[in-house]
Amino acid sequence: MRRLPVHGPEPVQEHQDTFGHKAGDNLLKKVAARLSGFFEGERQDGRVSEALLAPVGGDEFLAIVRCKSSEADVEARAEKLLERMGEPYEVGSSRMIVGASAGLALCPTHGSDYETLLMNADIAMYEAKRRGRGNYALFTPDAAEMMQERLAIEHELVAVREGRFSVHYQPKISCVDGSIMGVEASVRWSHPVRGYISPGKFIAIAEETGLVPDIGLFVLERATHDIGRILAEGLAITVAVNVSVLQLEDPNFSDTVAAILAKAKFPSKALELEITESMAMRDSEVVQQQIHRLRAMGINIAIDDFGTGYSNLAMLARLPIDTIKLDRSLVQNVATSPEKQAIVRTIMGLARSFGFKTDVEGVETHPELDFLVREGADMAQGFLFSPAVPIETVNLLLRPRGLEGLLKDSPDPKEPNVLRYPGNFRRKKA
Repeated sequence: MRRLPVHGPEPVQEHQDTFGHKAGDNLLKKVAARLSGFFEGERQDGRVSEALLAPVGGDEFLAIVRCKSSEADVEARAEKLLERMGEPYEVGSSRMIVGASAGLALCPTHGSDYETLLMNADIAMYEAKRRGRGNYALFTPDAAEMMQERLAIEHELVAVREGRFSVHYQPKISCVDGSIMGVEASVRWSHPVRGYISPGKFIAIAEETGLVPDIGLFVLERATHDIGRILAEGLAITVAVNVSVLQLEDPNFSDTVAAILAKAKFPSKALELEITESMAMRDSEVVQQQIHRLRAMGINIAIDDFGTGYSNLAMLARLPIDTIKLDRSLVQNVATSPEKQAIVRTIMGLARSFGFKTDVEGVETHPELDFLVREGADMAQGFLFSPAVPIETVNLLLRPRGLEGLLKDSPDPKEPNVLRYPGNFRRKKA
Protein backbone atom coordinates (compact mmCIF):
# COMPACT_ATOMS: atom_id res chain seq x y z
CA MET A 1 0.00 0.00 0.00
CA ARG A 2 1.23 3.48 -0.83
CA ARG A 3 -0.31 6.71 0.31
CA LEU A 4 0.18 9.67 -1.99
CA PRO A 5 -0.72 13.05 -0.51
CA VAL A 6 -0.80 15.57 -3.36
CA HIS A 7 -1.38 19.29 -2.94
CA GLY A 8 -2.46 21.74 -5.63
CA PRO A 9 -3.42 23.68 -7.65
CA GLU A 10 -2.19 27.24 -7.29
CA PRO A 11 -2.75 30.14 -7.42
CA VAL A 12 -6.52 30.56 -7.85
CA GLN A 13 -6.19 33.82 -5.85
CA GLU A 14 -4.81 35.57 -8.94
CA HIS A 15 -7.97 34.73 -10.87
CA GLN A 16 -10.13 35.90 -7.97
CA ASP A 17 -8.30 39.25 -7.98
CA THR A 18 -8.77 39.56 -11.76
CA PHE A 19 -12.25 38.13 -12.38
CA GLY A 20 -13.87 38.38 -8.93
CA HIS A 21 -14.52 35.93 -6.10
CA LYS A 22 -17.52 34.31 -7.78
CA ALA A 23 -15.39 33.37 -10.79
CA GLY A 24 -12.68 32.14 -8.44
CA ASP A 25 -15.13 29.93 -6.57
CA ASN A 26 -16.45 28.50 -9.82
CA LEU A 27 -12.89 27.81 -10.94
CA LEU A 28 -12.18 25.94 -7.70
CA LYS A 29 -15.25 23.75 -8.29
CA LYS A 30 -14.02 22.89 -11.78
CA VAL A 31 -10.55 22.15 -10.43
CA ALA A 32 -12.02 19.82 -7.80
CA ALA A 33 -14.13 18.09 -10.44
CA ARG A 34 -11.10 17.59 -12.68
CA LEU A 35 -9.04 16.18 -9.81
CA SER A 36 -11.86 13.81 -8.86
CA GLY A 37 -12.24 12.73 -12.48
CA PHE A 38 -8.52 12.10 -12.83
CA PHE A 39 -8.31 9.79 -9.82
CA GLU A 40 -11.53 8.01 -10.79
CA GLY A 41 -10.01 7.36 -14.21
CA GLU A 42 -6.86 6.02 -12.56
CA ARG A 43 -9.03 3.71 -10.42
CA GLN A 44 -10.99 2.42 -13.39
CA ASP A 45 -7.75 1.73 -15.27
CA GLY A 46 -6.52 -0.31 -12.30
CA ARG A 47 -3.59 1.94 -11.47
CA VAL A 48 -5.01 2.75 -8.02
CA SER A 49 -7.38 0.74 -5.86
CA GLU A 50 -8.69 3.63 -3.75
CA ALA A 51 -8.39 7.42 -3.65
CA LEU A 52 -9.61 9.99 -1.14
CA LEU A 53 -9.68 13.65 -2.22
CA ALA A 54 -10.32 16.60 0.10
CA PRO A 55 -9.73 20.39 0.16
CA VAL A 56 -7.23 21.45 2.85
CA GLY A 57 -6.94 25.17 2.15
CA GLY A 58 -8.14 28.01 -0.03
CA ASP A 59 -6.64 26.52 -3.18
CA GLU A 60 -4.97 23.33 -1.93
CA PHE A 61 -6.20 19.75 -2.14
CA LEU A 62 -5.05 16.54 -0.51
CA ALA A 63 -5.20 13.17 -2.26
CA ILE A 64 -4.57 9.95 -0.33
CA VAL A 65 -4.13 7.16 -2.83
CA ARG A 66 -3.87 3.40 -2.22
CA CYS A 67 -1.90 1.59 -4.90
CA LYS A 68 0.81 -0.99 -5.48
CA SER A 69 2.83 0.98 -7.97
CA SER A 70 6.58 1.52 -7.95
CA GLU A 71 8.04 4.86 -7.01
CA ALA A 72 8.78 5.57 -10.68
CA ASP A 73 5.14 4.88 -11.59
CA VAL A 74 3.93 7.21 -8.83
CA GLU A 75 6.07 9.99 -10.32
CA ALA A 76 4.69 9.20 -13.77
CA ARG A 77 1.16 9.56 -12.38
CA ALA A 78 2.14 12.92 -10.85
CA GLU A 79 3.39 14.16 -14.24
CA LYS A 80 0.17 13.07 -15.89
CA LEU A 81 -1.86 14.79 -13.16
CA LEU A 82 -0.01 18.10 -13.59
CA GLU A 83 -0.47 17.94 -17.36
CA ARG A 84 -4.20 17.44 -16.84
CA MET A 85 -4.41 20.28 -14.32
CA GLY A 86 -2.61 22.63 -16.70
CA GLU A 87 -5.28 22.35 -19.40
CA PRO A 88 -7.55 25.44 -19.76
CA TYR A 89 -10.76 25.84 -17.78
CA GLU A 90 -13.95 27.38 -19.16
CA VAL A 91 -15.53 29.59 -16.48
CA GLY A 92 -18.49 31.52 -17.82
CA SER A 93 -17.23 33.39 -20.87
CA SER A 94 -13.61 33.27 -19.65
CA ARG A 95 -10.88 30.81 -20.43
CA MET A 96 -8.54 30.33 -17.45
CA ILE A 97 -5.30 28.48 -16.81
CA VAL A 98 -3.93 27.64 -13.35
CA GLY A 99 -0.49 26.47 -12.39
CA ALA A 100 -0.30 23.37 -10.20
CA SER A 101 2.40 21.90 -7.99
CA ALA A 102 2.46 18.53 -6.24
CA GLY A 103 4.29 17.26 -3.18
CA LEU A 104 4.55 13.47 -2.86
CA ALA A 105 5.08 11.31 0.22
CA LEU A 106 4.97 7.48 0.16
CA CYS A 107 3.84 5.10 2.90
CA PRO A 108 5.67 3.53 4.65
CA THR A 109 8.91 4.91 3.12
CA HIS A 110 8.23 8.49 4.22
CA GLY A 111 6.00 7.82 7.22
CA SER A 112 3.38 5.38 8.46
CA ASP A 113 0.82 7.77 9.96
CA TYR A 114 -1.32 10.57 8.56
CA GLU A 115 0.44 13.45 10.35
CA THR A 116 3.92 12.41 9.26
CA LEU A 117 2.87 11.81 5.66
CA LEU A 118 1.05 15.13 5.47
CA MET A 119 4.03 17.00 6.94
CA ASN A 120 6.45 15.34 4.52
CA ALA A 121 4.13 16.00 1.58
CA ASP A 122 4.12 19.67 2.62
CA ILE A 123 7.93 19.68 2.65
CA ALA A 124 7.95 18.12 -0.82
CA MET A 125 5.38 20.70 -1.92
CA TYR A 126 7.66 23.53 -0.87
CA GLU A 127 10.47 22.00 -2.94
CA ALA A 128 8.14 21.68 -5.94
CA LYS A 129 7.09 25.32 -5.68
CA ARG A 130 10.73 26.37 -5.37
CA ARG A 131 11.33 24.77 -8.77
CA GLY A 132 8.50 26.79 -10.30
CA ARG A 133 4.92 26.12 -11.26
CA GLY A 134 4.06 22.90 -13.01
CA ASN A 135 6.51 20.78 -11.02
CA TYR A 136 6.23 17.95 -8.54
CA ALA A 137 8.71 16.76 -5.92
CA LEU A 138 9.11 13.57 -3.94
CA PHE A 139 9.96 13.90 -0.26
CA THR A 140 13.65 13.45 0.59
CA PRO A 141 15.62 13.86 3.84
CA ASP A 142 17.61 16.64 2.14
CA ALA A 143 14.38 18.52 1.44
CA ALA A 144 13.41 18.13 5.11
CA GLU A 145 16.77 19.53 6.18
CA MET A 146 16.38 22.47 3.82
CA MET A 147 12.91 23.13 5.21
CA GLN A 148 14.18 23.06 8.79
CA GLU A 149 16.91 25.54 7.87
CA ARG A 150 14.37 27.72 6.07
CA LEU A 151 12.02 27.75 9.07
CA ALA A 152 14.92 28.61 11.36
CA ILE A 153 15.98 31.48 9.10
CA GLU A 154 12.39 32.69 8.83
CA HIS A 155 12.09 32.69 12.63
CA GLU A 156 15.39 34.52 13.04
CA LEU A 157 14.74 37.16 10.38
CA VAL A 158 13.54 39.38 13.20
CA ALA A 159 17.26 40.22 13.27
CA VAL A 160 16.50 43.00 10.79
CA ARG A 161 14.45 44.75 13.45
CA GLU A 162 17.19 44.24 16.01
CA GLY A 163 19.89 45.75 13.81
CA ARG A 164 21.91 42.55 13.47
CA PHE A 165 22.37 42.94 9.71
CA SER A 166 25.23 44.85 8.15
CA VAL A 167 25.77 46.59 4.80
CA HIS A 168 28.63 46.03 2.37
CA TYR A 169 29.50 48.13 -0.67
CA GLN A 170 30.78 47.14 -4.12
CA PRO A 171 32.72 49.88 -5.94
CA LYS A 172 31.53 51.15 -9.32
CA ILE A 173 34.52 51.97 -11.47
CA SER A 174 34.63 54.62 -14.20
CA CYS A 175 35.47 53.13 -17.61
CA VAL A 176 37.00 56.49 -18.57
CA ASP A 177 39.67 57.04 -15.92
CA GLY A 178 39.40 54.18 -13.41
CA SER A 179 38.03 56.32 -10.61
CA ILE A 180 35.56 55.01 -8.05
CA MET A 181 32.38 56.78 -9.10
CA GLY A 182 30.10 55.16 -6.58
CA VAL A 183 29.21 52.04 -4.64
CA GLU A 184 26.28 49.62 -4.57
CA ALA A 185 24.96 48.77 -1.12
CA SER A 186 23.93 45.20 -0.28
CA VAL A 187 22.79 43.58 2.93
CA ARG A 188 24.84 40.98 4.80
CA TRP A 189 23.90 38.72 7.71
CA SER A 190 26.47 37.19 10.00
CA HIS A 191 24.54 34.89 12.30
CA PRO A 192 26.03 34.36 15.79
CA VAL A 193 25.62 30.56 15.47
CA ARG A 194 25.16 29.75 11.78
CA GLY A 195 27.85 32.14 10.61
CA TYR A 196 27.52 33.90 7.25
CA ILE A 197 24.12 33.43 5.60
CA SER A 198 24.10 34.43 1.94
CA PRO A 199 21.47 36.89 0.67
CA GLY A 200 20.49 34.21 -1.83
CA LYS A 201 19.10 32.22 1.10
CA PHE A 202 17.41 34.79 3.27
CA ILE A 203 16.15 37.39 0.77
CA ALA A 204 13.74 34.91 -0.86
CA ILE A 205 12.42 33.97 2.58
CA ALA A 206 12.14 37.64 3.50
CA GLU A 207 10.03 38.20 0.38
CA GLU A 208 7.64 35.42 1.39
CA THR A 209 7.34 36.74 4.94
CA GLY A 210 6.91 40.37 3.91
CA LEU A 211 10.16 41.53 5.53
CA VAL A 212 11.83 42.80 2.35
CA PRO A 213 10.60 46.39 2.86
CA ASP A 214 12.11 46.37 6.37
CA ILE A 215 15.44 45.13 5.03
CA GLY A 216 15.33 47.66 2.20
CA LEU A 217 14.79 50.57 4.59
CA PHE A 218 17.55 49.28 6.87
CA VAL A 219 20.00 49.26 3.94
CA LEU A 220 18.91 52.73 2.84
CA GLU A 221 19.28 54.19 6.33
CA ARG A 222 22.68 52.57 6.88
CA ALA A 223 23.95 53.52 3.41
CA THR A 224 22.98 57.18 3.71
CA HIS A 225 24.67 57.28 7.13
CA ASP A 226 27.90 55.60 5.98
CA ILE A 227 28.27 57.37 2.63
CA GLY A 228 27.01 60.63 4.13
CA ARG A 229 30.10 60.72 6.35
CA ILE A 230 32.34 60.24 3.32
CA LEU A 231 30.57 63.04 1.43
CA ALA A 232 30.99 65.33 4.44
CA GLU A 233 34.77 64.88 4.11
CA GLY A 234 34.70 66.26 0.58
CA LEU A 235 34.89 63.06 -1.46
CA ALA A 236 32.62 62.73 -4.50
CA ILE A 237 30.73 59.45 -4.54
CA THR A 238 27.23 58.07 -5.02
CA VAL A 239 25.50 55.08 -3.45
CA ALA A 240 23.03 52.72 -5.14
CA VAL A 241 20.36 50.86 -3.16
CA ASN A 242 18.04 48.17 -4.49
CA VAL A 243 14.29 48.72 -4.18
CA SER A 244 11.73 45.91 -4.06
CA VAL A 245 8.34 45.89 -5.71
CA LEU A 246 6.70 45.81 -2.26
CA GLN A 247 8.38 49.12 -1.49
CA LEU A 248 7.35 50.74 -4.76
CA GLU A 249 3.77 49.58 -4.28
CA ASP A 250 3.64 51.53 -1.02
CA PRO A 251 2.04 54.93 -1.82
CA ASN A 252 4.10 56.48 1.01
CA PHE A 253 7.46 55.10 -0.12
CA SER A 254 8.74 58.35 -1.68
CA ASP A 255 7.81 60.24 1.49
CA THR A 256 9.69 57.66 3.58
CA VAL A 257 12.78 58.07 1.39
CA ALA A 258 12.56 61.85 1.69
CA ALA A 259 12.41 61.56 5.49
CA ILE A 260 15.48 59.28 5.58
CA LEU A 261 17.46 61.68 3.37
CA ALA A 262 16.46 64.65 5.52
CA LYS A 263 17.43 62.86 8.74
CA ALA A 264 20.86 61.92 7.35
CA LYS A 265 21.27 65.31 5.61
CA PHE A 266 22.09 63.29 2.53
CA PRO A 267 21.96 64.98 -0.91
CA SER A 268 19.38 63.33 -3.14
CA LYS A 269 21.66 63.61 -6.19
CA ALA A 270 24.13 61.24 -4.48
CA LEU A 271 21.50 58.49 -4.16
CA GLU A 272 20.60 56.00 -6.87
CA LEU A 273 17.69 53.61 -6.48
CA GLU A 274 17.88 50.39 -8.52
CA ILE A 275 14.70 48.75 -9.74
CA THR A 276 14.37 45.73 -12.02
CA GLU A 277 13.13 46.21 -15.56
CA SER A 278 10.02 44.13 -14.78
CA MET A 279 9.19 46.59 -11.98
CA ALA A 280 9.81 49.58 -14.24
CA MET A 281 7.40 48.21 -16.84
CA ARG A 282 4.77 47.27 -14.24
CA ASP A 283 1.34 48.51 -15.24
CA SER A 284 0.63 49.98 -11.83
CA GLU A 285 -0.40 53.57 -11.23
CA VAL A 286 1.15 53.51 -7.75
CA VAL A 287 4.50 52.15 -8.99
CA GLN A 288 4.73 54.64 -11.86
CA GLN A 289 3.75 57.48 -9.55
CA GLN A 290 6.45 56.54 -7.05
CA ILE A 291 9.13 56.38 -9.75
CA HIS A 292 8.20 59.85 -11.00
CA ARG A 293 8.11 61.30 -7.48
CA LEU A 294 11.52 59.88 -6.59
CA ARG A 295 13.02 61.22 -9.80
CA ALA A 296 11.45 64.63 -9.17
CA MET A 297 13.25 64.70 -5.80
CA GLY A 298 16.56 64.54 -7.67
CA ILE A 299 17.20 60.86 -6.94
CA ASN A 300 18.79 58.88 -9.77
CA ILE A 301 16.88 55.85 -11.03
CA ALA A 302 18.67 52.81 -12.49
CA ILE A 303 17.20 49.76 -14.23
CA ASP A 304 18.88 46.73 -12.68
CA ASP A 305 19.53 43.35 -14.32
CA PHE A 306 18.75 44.71 -17.78
CA GLY A 307 18.68 41.93 -20.35
CA THR A 308 16.90 39.33 -18.20
CA GLY A 309 13.33 40.49 -18.87
CA TYR A 310 11.15 41.26 -21.86
CA SER A 311 11.18 45.05 -22.02
CA ASN A 312 13.07 47.17 -24.47
CA LEU A 313 14.94 50.45 -24.34
CA ALA A 314 12.33 52.25 -26.46
CA MET A 315 9.68 51.52 -23.78
CA LEU A 316 12.07 52.44 -20.97
CA ALA A 317 12.79 55.76 -22.69
CA ARG A 318 9.33 56.91 -21.59
CA LEU A 319 10.33 56.61 -17.93
CA PRO A 320 12.42 59.14 -15.97
CA ILE A 321 15.48 56.91 -15.55
CA ASP A 322 19.18 57.68 -15.64
CA THR A 323 21.12 54.43 -15.88
CA ILE A 324 20.86 51.00 -17.50
CA LYS A 325 22.67 48.20 -15.64
CA LEU A 326 23.59 45.32 -17.92
CA ASP A 327 23.09 41.95 -16.30
CA ARG A 328 26.02 39.63 -15.65
CA SER A 329 24.56 37.07 -18.08
CA LEU A 330 25.32 39.46 -20.95
CA VAL A 331 28.86 40.11 -19.73
CA GLN A 332 30.14 36.62 -19.02
CA ASN A 333 32.48 35.56 -21.86
CA VAL A 334 31.42 38.55 -23.97
CA ALA A 335 34.99 38.89 -25.27
CA THR A 336 34.71 35.56 -27.10
CA SER A 337 30.99 35.48 -27.98
CA PRO A 338 29.99 37.29 -31.20
CA GLU A 339 26.31 36.93 -30.27
CA LYS A 340 26.73 38.61 -26.89
CA GLN A 341 28.96 41.27 -28.44
CA ALA A 342 26.20 42.16 -30.90
CA ILE A 343 23.62 42.38 -28.09
CA VAL A 344 25.83 44.49 -25.80
CA ARG A 345 26.88 46.74 -28.69
CA THR A 346 23.23 47.35 -29.58
CA ILE A 347 22.23 48.11 -25.98
CA MET A 348 25.17 50.48 -25.55
CA GLY A 349 24.31 52.34 -28.74
CA LEU A 350 20.63 52.70 -27.89
CA ALA A 351 21.43 53.76 -24.33
CA ARG A 352 23.67 56.56 -25.62
CA SER A 353 21.00 57.71 -28.07
CA PHE A 354 18.47 57.95 -25.22
CA GLY A 355 20.92 59.70 -22.92
CA PHE A 356 21.20 56.83 -20.43
CA LYS A 357 24.41 56.00 -18.60
CA THR A 358 25.49 52.37 -18.68
CA ASP A 359 26.73 50.31 -15.75
CA VAL A 360 27.96 46.76 -16.33
CA GLU A 361 27.64 44.16 -13.57
CA GLY A 362 29.72 41.07 -12.91
CA VAL A 363 32.95 42.02 -14.73
CA GLU A 364 35.52 39.37 -13.79
CA THR A 365 38.19 39.35 -16.51
CA HIS A 366 40.35 41.91 -18.31
CA PRO A 367 39.14 40.81 -21.79
CA GLU A 368 35.54 41.43 -20.69
CA LEU A 369 36.44 44.87 -19.41
CA ASP A 370 38.50 45.78 -22.49
CA PHE A 371 35.54 45.00 -24.75
CA LEU A 372 33.10 46.98 -22.59
CA VAL A 373 35.46 49.96 -22.42
CA ARG A 374 35.88 49.99 -26.20
CA GLU A 375 32.09 49.89 -26.63
CA GLY A 376 31.67 52.94 -24.41
CA ALA A 377 30.38 51.61 -21.07
CA ASP A 378 30.33 54.35 -18.45
CA MET A 379 30.83 52.21 -15.32
CA ALA A 380 31.72 48.66 -14.40
CA GLN A 381 31.60 46.61 -11.23
CA GLY A 382 32.59 43.07 -10.39
CA PHE A 383 35.20 40.85 -8.80
CA LEU A 384 37.86 42.11 -11.25
CA PHE A 385 37.86 45.27 -9.15
CA SER A 386 36.41 44.31 -5.79
CA PRO A 387 33.64 42.28 -4.16
CA ALA A 388 31.22 44.03 -1.83
CA VAL A 389 33.29 45.18 1.16
CA PRO A 390 32.66 46.82 4.56
CA ILE A 391 32.58 50.60 4.78
CA GLU A 392 36.03 50.60 6.41
CA THR A 393 37.51 49.08 3.23
CA VAL A 394 35.65 51.61 1.08
CA ASN A 395 37.30 54.36 3.10
CA LEU A 396 40.73 52.84 2.35
CA LEU A 397 39.97 52.56 -1.36
CA LEU A 398 38.89 56.19 -1.49
CA ARG A 399 42.10 57.29 0.20
CA PRO A 400 44.80 55.83 -2.06
CA ARG A 401 47.64 57.14 0.08
CA GLY A 402 46.83 54.33 2.46
CA LEU A 403 47.48 51.81 -0.30
CA GLU A 404 51.13 52.51 -1.01
CA GLY A 405 52.58 50.53 -3.89
CA LEU A 406 49.22 49.86 -5.55
CA LEU A 407 49.00 53.17 -7.41
CA LYS A 408 51.31 54.81 -9.90
CA ASP A 409 50.78 58.37 -8.77
CA SER A 410 49.61 60.31 -5.78
CA PRO A 411 45.94 61.20 -6.00
CA ASP A 412 45.05 64.41 -7.76
CA PRO A 413 43.09 66.64 -5.38
CA LYS A 414 40.67 67.26 -8.25
CA GLU A 415 40.14 63.50 -8.65
CA PRO A 416 40.09 62.14 -5.08
CA ASN A 417 38.54 58.78 -5.97
CA VAL A 418 40.98 57.60 -8.63
CA LEU A 419 42.00 53.97 -8.41
CA ARG A 420 43.85 53.48 -11.70
CA TYR A 421 42.94 50.57 -13.96
CA PRO A 422 46.09 49.47 -15.83
CA GLY A 423 44.17 48.39 -18.93
CA ASN A 424 43.49 49.88 -22.33
CA PHE A 425 41.01 52.77 -22.45
CA ARG A 426 40.36 52.92 -26.20
CA ARG A 427 36.76 54.11 -26.08
CA LYS A 428 34.36 54.55 -28.95
CA LYS A 429 33.55 58.15 -29.68
CA ALA A 430 30.01 59.14 -28.83
